[in-house]
Amino acid sequence: MAVYAATNAPPVVLELKRTYADGQSKDNLPLKLAWSNVVFTVDEGFGGAASIGICRIQVFQRTDMSNAVASVVRERDGGVEQAWVTDLDGDGRPDIFVWIECAGSGAYGALEAFAFDGKKLTKFFMPPLLAREAPSYHGHDWFEIKEGKLLTGFPSYSGAEPTESNNYGGEARFELDVENKCWKRLDTPKPKP
Repeated sequence: MAVYAATNAPPVVLELKRTYADGQSKDNLPLKLAWSNVVFTVDEGFGGAASIGICRIQVFQRTDMSNAVASVVRERDGGVEQAWVTDLDGDGRPDIFVWIECAGSGAYGALEAFAFDGKKLTKFFMPPLLAREAPSYHGHDWFEIKEGKLLTGFPSYSGAEPTESNNYGGEARFELDVENKCWKRLDTPKPKP
């Protein structure tokens, strides 16, 4: 079993953003994120399309990058936008979060999340965000880990068409409450005129 450095400091967030070399190909996949004595890698599969395919997360010992000690492969609709490794639930073990942005015009976002116990990757519990089912939701999600908290949000609209500026209702923002297994709303909805 892996041993992680214990600290009383808040969880450290390690992140890499996807960048482009020529507007088409990604120049830094697989992403490599280090945590104590392990390295997490995130890639979209070899030879896969940028818009659909797989997302593969692997864990390696820092001393042996040739054999993964754990891995998981998920289907994806979109590209890997960003990834983070942190101890979000405070159990002393690393959790990995991968933001996948849909290739379509709505820029709908999804978050793949896993916990690593030293031997295997298991799904990190993510409650559904019911606000994404409301008529005011039209995509353009974002995700962020800041000061040990997982945040998400998206523009909110008061009408069916997000293209009209008078329909803009502000930004809906939420924080994952890990202990209570729910999302807490952080924003105050913009009042209707």
